[in-house]
Amino acid sequence: NAMARAEGAMEGYLADDMVTHVIFIAVGDSRTCAECNARDGMIVKKEEVKTDGIILHARCRCTVAPYIEK
Repeated sequence: NAMARAEGAMEGYLADDMVTHVIFIAVGDSRTCAECNARDGMIVKKEEVKTDGIILHARCRCTVAPYIEK
């Protein structure tokens, strides 16, 4: 389940002091909705993300990943 996977990953990022930001990753295919496409690549401070707000809707296939600033 994509929702459980994304929420679990986010909980891990919140506990990891090395991770300060996360990037939203949309699948980006023909089934990706406009809202998810608009968030694709968005980088936010990890504290600004609610673990239950990563997935935007039912059957959402998006996720987040740690973002390391260069």
